[in-house]
Amino acid sequence: MTESTSGKRRSSRRGASTKKSTAAPAPSKEEQQKVEATQQAEAEANDAPPADPATVEGSTDVNLADVQDSGDDSESESGDATEQETAKEQDGESEESQEETSEAGFTMPEGLSITAEGVINAVRTYAEKMAKGIPINATIGTQQQVLIYRAFQRMLGLEGKELYTTINTVLSIINDNRASAFHEKRVYRFIDQVKLSTQDRKCFERLMNMFIMVCDPSSRKQALKQIDVELTAATLRNSEKEQKLIAFFSS
Repeated sequence: MTESTSGKRRSSRRGASTKKSTAAPAPSKEEQQKVEATQQAEAEANDAPPADPATVEGSTDVNLADVQDSGDDSESESGDATEQETAKEQDGESEESQEETSEAGFTMPEGLSITAEGVINAVRTYAEKMAKGIPINATIGTQQQVLIYRAFQRMLGLEGKELYTTINTVLSIINDNRASAFHEKRVYRFIDQVKLSTQDRKCFERLMNMFIMVCDPSSRKQALKQIDVELTAATLRNSEKEQKLIAFFSS
């Protein structure tokens, strides 16, 4: 029993010795850290999204499609801006041309006061806004009728030569627009909605009717034979204005 046991122990030691000599040596701590670092770097590289060469800082590569798109956009924006500027210039030239045409057909008399010029301009504005073929609603229409009536009243408050010059200019504007804003079919379009008292509305209608009838200088004398100027003047309810109106058409 003793020899057998001793033999087994020796055999076991020899086997262990043989296993130790054939096993690979364990890596050192530094080598193990290097391996782990390499594996971690590879894992991070595999997980990271591919870099865009056009956006990497310091890269000289350029995405051609992006450049072409950008160029098209800038050219489009530039073209739109140029077209807008051209349209604005054409609109400006058109407005200036219209103003020149309008001014070419009318000359404001010289030496008039601000009040007299205001009267004339109010009548001109009425002729433009109430013209034939111009869309207009009741609000603007009634406003214009009130404004021109007040202009007539201010006109008869003028004195001397300025009064005569202003009346003649107003009659001339009415005559020039006789078939448009001052045609019988259009001149009283909103009269039922005008914000005037009954007396003022009657005065407005009488004055407007008389001015339309006598606006043509070539037929004025004949027209005056059909008009009761004193009856029309009485609607002014102002003796001074009444006398001025009568005196003008009696001269």
